[in-house]
Amino acid sequence: MSTGMIEVYKSHRTVQDKYVYFLLLAAAAGIALAVCMTTDSKLSQWQGPLALAVLAWAVSFYCGCRALRHIEAKLAANVLMLQHQSLERPSATEQLKEYTEVRDKIRRTVESYGKPINRQTKLQFRFLVFGAIMFVAWHITNMVLRTEFSPPAPTTPETVETQDDEAAKIETNASPQD
Repeated sequence: MSTGMIEVYKSHRTVQDKYVYFLLLAAAAGIALAVCMTTDSKLSQWQGPLALAVLAWAVSFYCGCRALRHIEAKLAANVLMLQHQSLERPSATEQLKEYTEVRDKIRRTVESYGKPINRQTKLQFRFLVFGAIMFVAWHITNMVLRTEFSPPAPTTPETVETQDDEAAKIETNASPQD
């Protein structure tokens, strides 16, 4: 493998790792935010979207951890393949056949980790987004509930007097003039 290809591979690995870790961080932050925002809250049916958000973020976190495990396994298989390629090729036919079989098996192993990594990172992202959507739905639900069921403004002696004065004016204007 040429030096340029190795650098491209390293860059790709770095970007992929950062992406997975960023999504892990976002999922963990979402869970922490939900816990902080509901510390003093009572459990109610209106918190269903928030529960779905936390569950989705937890699944996203799990998928990210699984993706990292697959990435580590793929890297270990790559190292094994490089070690195998650095061995001197045998000259005997029987040994060459065995060498080729081992090389092909290692290559298939390396390639087999690609699909699970892609699947896990896609699921990680999708569950993160779903959790964000559910969190926004929960937040909007709370805003509506606070608006519809907000208690009346507290009354102070001044507001009671002002209300009484306004009621008296309305009564005087409404009473028939003799």
